[in-house]
Amino acid sequence: MLGSVATRERRGFWGTASFLLVIGIGASLYFAQAARGSATDEAARLARLTAQTQLAPLLTDSDLQAPITGERYDELAAAIERDITTAGPVEQVTIWSSVARNLYDVDPALVGARSSYLQQLTFEVANGEPRTDVVDGMLRTFVPLWLQPGGTVVVAEMDQAFGPIAAQANAPWYRLALGLAIGLAIALSIYALTFLSSTRGASRETAYVPSRPSERPRDLNPPDGSSPAYTQAGFRQLEEARQTAEARAAAAEENYRGLQADFKTMLENLKILETNLASYESSATKAEREVETLRAQVRDSAERIGTLEDDGNAMRERLKLRERELGTAQAQLDEAEAKAKQAERELERTLIELQTLESRFHMSKLSEALRDLDEVIVPDADGATAGPPPRVIYTVSSEDEDVLPAAGKAR
Repeated sequence: MLGSVATRERRGFWGTASFLLVIGIGASLYFAQAARGSATDEAARLARLTAQTQLAPLLTDSDLQAPITGERYDELAAAIERDITTAGPVEQVTIWSSVARNLYDVDPALVGARSSYLQQLTFEVANGEPRTDVVDGMLRTFVPLWLQPGGTVVVAEMDQAFGPIAAQANAPWYRLALGLAIGLAIALSIYALTFLSSTRGASRETAYVPSRPSERPRDLNPPDGSSPAYTQAGFRQLEEARQTAEARAAAAEENYRGLQADFKTMLENLKILETNLASYESSATKAEREVETLRAQVRDSAERIGTLEDDGNAMRERLKLRERELGTAQAQLDEAEAKAKQAERELERTLIELQTLESRFHMSKLSEALRDLDEVIVPDADGATAGPPPRVIYTVSSEDEDVLPAAGKAR
């Protein structure tokens, strides 16, 4: 039966079948990847739905404002385990603030910590749309949550194992690819046999057929070439053609064995490629995470530099303001000193004027006393003088002696 399908006339058919099987294997691998992407999107959608319908009702306004600790942490952890992680498919829940501060984690020691590499991600999710990525074999879905419109927004991280999701999506297509690979091996084997059958047909056409079947043919190719058959016309050419056909048949068998070995190598390479593909995807995901971490660190450094520059500018402005205030205070001090000197001069003038007025006052009093004295000692009309005037005692200071007339001093 194998000989009937491995004829030279069917060589084109098996070659075409092999080519189509190769295309089928490639298409199966492509659809396996597409199915894995669809399964990932569906798992992310279910995680978002779980966060919005099951996790959000468990939270309070105070849970969104500060890290959850103490009795409230134990209560929330028990509720999450009962309603979410036990029911599946979400295995772990983490709650972040919009600035990547850990509000709730399965590990209480991590509550309150701040993640620098997630800062940009949580900020974008809190102000935009959910995000999904695969890190270390875990499918992470980041979902924004709020309890009332315009209120505080937090980010819920819903983690689930990615291996079962990918395996369930890839399994049918990988089985199909394996079946097509087995079919490709069979097709290539039969394709190689078509070359072997053609060489065997040629050898049968050139083989020697004895005239009498009952007689056993003698050796037609003795070592010394002295057989009478060699004297027949064209026998030597037929013998050489037979030997050539046998050599071609041996070469075809060798090629068939080589094709089998190549096919086995191809299957091993397919397995290695599949393993490498998974490794490359993991490495690419890890590299993307590292790049995202570096970007977050660069943004954090840029923000810190900007903050320092703003603080420096503010310090410069405050220093300029203090310098202006100091200049104003110095001007006011100079003006106060000038006013003080002017007041001192005015005080000196006032004291001098006061002393002058005091001297004039004493002089006027002394003059009046002298006039009164002169009026007392003046004789009356009959030439008699009045009695002695009342004794008046004047006390004149030493300062007034300089202004009294020489003849008008009284004791």
